[in-house]
Amino acid sequence: MHASLWIILASFASIYIAIELWLSGRRTAPMSPHESLRRTLVVTIVTLGFTFFVALAYDRRWFGLAPETYGLHSGGDAALRFLTAWVVEHALSLDNLFMFAVLFSYFRLPAEHQPRVFALGLVAMLAMRSFLIWTGITLVHAYDWVPELFGALLLLGAFRILIKRVDSPNLERNPVVRLLAWILPLSETYDHNKLVTRLSTGALALTPFMVVVCVAETSDAVLALDSIPAVIGVTQGDPFLVLTSNLLAVLSLRQLYFWVAATLLRFRFLKVSLVFLLMFMGAKMLLQDHAQVSPLLSLGVTLGAITAGIIASLIRPAIVELEPTPLEDLALAAELTWKRTRKWVILVIGVTLFLFGLVFGIVPGIPGIPIMLIALALLATEFVWAQVALKRLKNEAMRLKAKAQSLVGGSTQATPAAPPPVNDEPKP
Repeated sequence: MHASLWIILASFASIYIAIELWLSGRRTAPMSPHESLRRTLVVTIVTLGFTFFVALAYDRRWFGLAPETYGLHSGGDAALRFLTAWVVEHALSLDNLFMFAVLFSYFRLPAEHQPRVFALGLVAMLAMRSFLIWTGITLVHAYDWVPELFGALLLLGAFRILIKRVDSPNLERNPVVRLLAWILPLSETYDHNKLVTRLSTGALALTPFMVVVCVAETSDAVLALDSIPAVIGVTQGDPFLVLTSNLLAVLSLRQLYFWVAATLLRFRFLKVSLVFLLMFMGAKMLLQDHAQVSPLLSLGVTLGAITAGIIASLIRPAIVELEPTPLEDLALAAELTWKRTRKWVILVIGVTLFLFGLVFGIVPGIPGIPIMLIALALLATEFVWAQVALKRLKNEAMRLKAKAQSLVGGSTQATPAAPPPVNDEPKP
């Protein structure tokens, strides 16, 4: 890859950061959910346009980009891997959004200052994530066993999230907070969105705003230790695809935060989707020498897992006082899935049997009513209407049986009794 490509990307990133800093510095009101969605839509459109650029650039070898360099087959393959990595980064960064929400609430950060935190953190985020990406890619290409190590780490991360319960954090003992307090005293009040202020004694002190920015970005880097190995696995370690998909996904997520924050806790089963994705990506990296997973399949699995988590959350959106672990949610999701699957299977089998019984009832010599009774008895295990229909059908069957018995009894009484046999033999 030519150095000019990195210069162009750095220039665009610098312009974007400068615009965000300017806009956030002038903001006096919180970002509304509608504005958040509009900004996210703009970043999404830019990402889709960039996907087409990736396909053309790799096919035509622009800026020294060549698909075969990192085991890709064509520009379309590169574009598909880029898009998959972008979606994976969104899914695996849900923890980051939740962390931001908890952090802002803990420090009581005014809503109008929250966009400023994201704007100031972009520089640190780019630096830390770029370092992690380059380190990961260098290790992957230097040692053959590193992808398997990353796969094992992803499986370990999935297990950690599966059993982890989210509690209120004790940020007073956070190493970053303690380091900042060691450098300068910490002020207890905000001074607009300044990082440093002066106390009444005249001494310099760090504002809570500075603490929020530092804790948010270091926590983001720690949480990225799960997503970056997964994205490296998706893109075959192509640094251009890893860095650009990561950057655009983070920009999109930070704009989307202000819409998601209010509804994030409702989507409880997205944690289960996150666990599944980490397991899938980890298994894919562990078995890459034995089985190859196509980019289209990876994208389908990723989108399917996220969709399933959203649908399950909409079906069961209730929030309990103590947030369950993803392991408990996984058990609940399996129970709900089993119940709904059983209900549909019983509905299909029961209706099919009932229709057969109805048809057979017309044909002489075939017992249709018993088949219909069996079908309704099966349906009655899940459906109230089937219980009512079964009761009515039983009553009707009993009425017909009683009527038939009365008819048989009446005909027996109407028939004259046979005369006693006559004995013609002579008496002795």
